[in-house]
Amino acid sequence: MAFQAQKLYGGAVATSIPTGLLDASQVRQIPDTQEVFVNMNNPSLSPEDSLIFDLLEMVEASDDAGAVKMHLDEISQLNGLVGDAAWKLLESQDISSKLRHFTKSTSSSTKGYVAVAAAPAQKWGKDKAEWVVLILGLIRHIEKDVDILISVNLPSLSVESCEELRDIESSDNEKHKRIKAGKDIVIKAMENYEILDGGLFG
Repeated sequence: MAFQAQKLYGGAVATSIPTGLLDASQVRQIPDTQEVFVNMNNPSLSPEDSLIFDLLEMVEASDDAGAVKMHLDEISQLNGLVGDAAWKLLESQDISSKLRHFTKSTSSSTKGYVAVAAAPAQKWGKDKAEWVVLILGLIRHIEKDVDILISVNLPSLSVESCEELRDIESSDNEKHKRIKAGKDIVIKAMENYEILDGGLFG
């Protein structure tokens, strides 16, 4: 998949995103803390796939891995997903060592995690359930008490259960390839995430 350099938040941040994505702010209003990109012309992605950058107040968790779960729970609540419909964590990976560009722009230690989660989607008249997969990247900006979220949403994966979506790295079926591609997008964006203007965080 081809990537291109991308400035965020009026040039305060630099990162990388796949080619062929459209800045959603050109067609609808986006919150100031978010940057949203939708697929317009990237054949490696499905038409409904999207990439979202967000800046949130740092959550207080017992550990950094727990912060990932807290953000997933919050996203579930915002989308009205409770009980069996809430996000189910499939895997979580510490990629702190890959945040080379980010650590150049801050003097504190930085933690980075990538998680893959799934939630059921209501699709009437289909034999198999439809699942939405969320690849969630978390960078903890300790100096500014900010959690930076980078996520890829992959809707419409037809499987019997979310267990079929596990073993992402060891499988080569089309669903796992799609999830792995989304994971690669998030990791690439995190690897190249660089703060150019610290004033963004006040």
